[in-house]
Amino acid sequence: MNRVLTLLLTLTLAASVEVSARNASSLSVMVYNTHPLIGATPPQARVVFADEPVVVKAEFIYVTIPDEPSRPTSAAAPFSFPAGPWWKAVQWSLRDGNGEVELPIDRATIVSEDAGAQARSAQRGEVTLKPGETSPRVLLNLGYLPVGEYKLSAKFRGMTSQPDRFDVRSGSETPLIRRAYLRYQLTLPASYERSLELTTQLAELEPLNASLFEDLGDRALLYGTLAEADGYYARALKIIEQRRAALEKNATIHPSVAKAFEDEKRVILSLRDILPDYFANRTGLAIRANHASSGPEYLLIKRSTGDVLRRIR
Repeated sequence: MNRVLTLLLTLTLAASVEVSARNASSLSVMVYNTHPLIGATPPQARVVFADEPVVVKAEFIYVTIPDEPSRPTSAAAPFSFPAGPWWKAVQWSLRDGNGEVELPIDRATIVSEDAGAQARSAQRGEVTLKPGETSPRVLLNLGYLPVGEYKLSAKFRGMTSQPDRFDVRSGSETPLIRRAYLRYQLTLPASYERSLELTTQLAELEPLNASLFEDLGDRALLYGTLAEADGYYARALKIIEQRRAALEKNATIHPSVAKAFEDEKRVILSLRDILPDYFANRTGLAIRANHASSGPEYLLIKRSTGDVLRRIR
């Protein structure tokens, strides 16, 4: 009799393990469009600028874990999830040094969503999520925030996200912030004159960054003059030589580093050689720049046919 009871109890426990699983889902929210402060000491602040909107990424990951790893669940319990804009069901919290800050989540605009968002929104009420399905996620444009230090967090159906700390800055507070702000501005559509203005300011903070003047030279190929383009590339060449001289003074240069310096100089010198002919025939020619990790490359192209007349690399 005892053996029968023991066997029945064992079977009952085994069956319950096979269908039992723990919810290990998580909610994640973070500011998506922060800028690194190169050279800042850890912990490095995450910065958004006051003249750009704050973009937040929210993601819900549905996961279940068997109560006993050696006995994986055969039928994990489904999770009921809002069919429509689920982030509006999230309890958002944004705090600064003075306390809670109004977060206009109802006025947020969608930047992008996961692939399954459209199918979910076509239904009403609640939908069923299953483990392994595409995680619901969304990028939201929350608009602009005043300068300050913030902490973003959220709650959703018993889950709480890790707080995400970030700063909103004007772009002029410190040299490191100014440097990051100028780099951000250079990623925006701008006129040739505006690019020149920004790069000149950034060069004061990064005096040994030759790529700044290579980029200006590239823009001058389209919008500037022969003298401007040649002058920018000459400035880049001078900086490359300064960097090499500084390294040679302080230590022996590794052969691969020395070769990289020589390759970059050779490309710029070869490019400067063809500039007079290019500018004399700019209506019929184009130069395409490609700054890959392996080094710069320039293609001289005939506009009418697309033929590559010369490759410099």
